[in-house]
Amino acid sequence: VSWPLEVIANQDAMRKYNQ
Repeated sequence: VSWPLEVIANQDAMRKYNQ
């Protein structure tokens, strides 16, 4: 399953924000 770039970027940003 390939996710839209927006979803990937959003999750990556959330991870960096949480860390």
